Amino acid sequence: GGPNRGRVLDFAVRTYRRALDLAPSEAVRLRHARSLLAAERVGEAVPILQRLREGAADRDVRYMATLFLASAHQKRGQYGDAAAAYEGALALEPGCQTARVGLGAVLALQGRATEAARVAAGLESRNVECDDPWWGYRFGPPLAQRAQLLLTLRRAAMPQ
Repeated sequence: GGPNRGRVLDFAVRTYRRALDLAPSEAVRLRHARSLLAAERVGEAVPILQRLREGAADRDVRYMATLFLASAHQKRGQYGDAAAAYEGALALEPGCQTARVGLGAVLALQGRATEAARVAAGLESRNVECDDPWWGYRFGPPLAQRAQLLLTLRRAAMPQ
């Protein structure tokens, strides 16, 4: 937290919203929705994430939107819906650990310890590999895409 967290998150939401006006893309739309979630504006984020999950051309964006939908359901205490979303992410990227960790955590929250343990055991499997899109999202896109995103965000953050 911290006293400035709300202002920073509001600034992020506004900046991503303006960035969408300047240069709409699935990647910016995903980051806008994620900023809404961080700002506890779950009701605004969910429809954006649902549209991305269903219609994004980029498979990684669909995966990330599904993960963020799971997080939104979890924030609302809708653990069954969160588990279903994590399972949907695993259907897109079966070997990826982020969705598996999320699913295990939600199952544990539901008191489904045996199922959570089975999911956790799957994390130890070395026979399935995944270049988890979460890491690209978390640490930024490839350099050329990052430069374009940063330029767009800079323009979006400038006073009008």
